[in-house]
Amino acid sequence: AGTLPDLRRRPSGCVFQPRCDRADAQCLTTPSSAILGGSHIAHCWHADIPLRAMNA
Repeated sequence: AGTLPDLRRRPSGCVFQPRCDRADAQCLTTPSSAILGGSHIAHCWHADIPLRAMNA
């Protein structure tokens, strides 16, 4: 959703926070890596929240 960020002026913290429905104040800092299983890795403070819970 939204538009791609200008890579010459990247936002501080998570690069997706300007266009993410989950974004909050914590997203202004760079997230650590979260291993989701197998070879899946997320760089998101909210990676542990299932998508269906966020969309409910």
